[in-house]
Amino acid sequence: MARESRVKKTLLNARMNMICYFVVLIVSFFTRKIFLDKLGADFMGLTSTLGGFLSFLNLADLGVSNAVYFILFKLVANDDKKRINEVISLFGYLYYNIGVFILGAGILFSFFLPAIFANTPFSLVTIYVGFYVYLCSSLIGYFVNYRCCLLYINQRGYIVRGYFQLTSTTKVLIQLLFAIYVRSFVLYFVIELVFGIINAMILNRKNNHLYPWLTLRIRTGNKLFRQYPEMIRYAWRSYIHSSSWVITSQIIPILIYTYSSLSFVAFYNNYVQVVSRVSDFVSGILDSADTGIGILIAEGDSQRIYSIYKELFSVRFIVGGILALCIYHLASPFISVWLGTQYVLSPLLVSLISLSFFLDFINGTTVRYLNLFGLVNDLWTAIVNVLSLGIVLVAGSHWGLAGILAASLAVSFPVMHLWKPYYLFSRALKLPYIQYVRLICMNALPLVVALIIALFIKNHLRSVPLSYNWGSWLLEAFAFFVSLSIPALLLAWFISSDVRIFAKRLTVWKQHLQ
Repeated sequence: MARESRVKKTLLNARMNMICYFVVLIVSFFTRKIFLDKLGADFMGLTSTLGGFLSFLNLADLGVSNAVYFILFKLVANDDKKRINEVISLFGYLYYNIGVFILGAGILFSFFLPAIFANTPFSLVTIYVGFYVYLCSSLIGYFVNYRCCLLYINQRGYIVRGYFQLTSTTKVLIQLLFAIYVRSFVLYFVIELVFGIINAMILNRKNNHLYPWLTLRIRTGNKLFRQYPEMIRYAWRSYIHSSSWVITSQIIPILIYTYSSLSFVAFYNNYVQVVSRVSDFVSGILDSADTGIGILIAEGDSQRIYSIYKELFSVRFIVGGILALCIYHLASPFISVWLGTQYVLSPLLVSLISLSFFLDFINGTTVRYLNLFGLVNDLWTAIVNVLSLGIVLVAGSHWGLAGILAASLAVSFPVMHLWKPYYLFSRALKLPYIQYVRLICMNALPLVVALIIALFIKNHLRSVPLSYNWGSWLLEAFAFFVSLSIPALLLAWFISSDVRIFAKRLTVWKQHLQ
């Protein structure tokens, strides 16, 4: 009965993720160009850069939420409501102190904003309003929204995503109207904050309705430290890992601004939006099972744990390869038709963005399993990631965005794609590393064969010039996608038993929906 409930909740999460995906896709498609035309590429680059700075301030949070989730999985599996209240109370206490620290750090950092944005066309009022709006929106999560963590642990993340999507879509549409008729940068930011507050109010009201027994006592958090020493140890180690990841990933928009301009940040983010929309489509389905896997790990069923890992990894590898190749061949023509040829990046940059997407996408299952198992003792990897930023900075100063992306890939590959899988297989799954290598080889073969077929067909079709219209692009995109995906999926079906098992699992899930 518990397993059936878990399947149903996974399906509800997957369904909500898909609905939100298509809503975001439609809204982004129609609004991005209008925002660029009405507010300008510099302003969109400003919002991305401010967001990057706030990511660094939020480093203080990283690790705490991971530790809380790691502890709560076990408590939820045992339905221990007393300890759940204690852990979330401790969570609230930690988040309150982190929020106060971030507020103080944000105020201190804001004194440097005039010097940082000295060469931009925006007034200090616009820059300060934007910064403090993003800061306040971030603080809402620390002071209010932390209570909703139980929704995710109980596989009710679809509630959070549903309300968030409703408020964010409404917010974007109102921002769009003001951009068209008023063109006020300040109002754009104010609307951002207002809807952040509305979303927090709705979620907390829903949380109180579903969990009336959740009685949090934040002031007792200091006393609870001694009761959960494992949580503090895990939080500290997870913090080091998470902060190194944020530093190495979120620094890219800031470096682009440093070595070029705010408008070029917007150019890069156009491609990031395309990649994220493509990624969200599949991740929305696969990531819906994360909480179920966490509970499964807490139950200790090692055979099923590894079986599901192989299924998720194989599907991510095949689908990620298909999507990465489609991004490389079709993203620039799409940007050209959607926004204009002036926003198109060079083929080298697109290839680096596509490769980065593929590597991050296939590594998703491994990283999630490491977090769910609580494997955070390899602190040396985080130190290596941060120290390697020196290489990225040097490469960026010499070769711009291409140097930044290439160096980031080069320094992260040994740690993320060689060591991390070895760490998971040796410490958690208790299996030889050669098993992982076999998974890679078995899933790479269908992609290689399918790519040869797709390129052969594409070379016999008229290629899409950057000035093509929507009809021509859709025809070419359909032909390339079909010629690539059908051979890849058919070969994967025959070669990989994990793909066949996952397909059968989807059939079972479909029956639960009926």
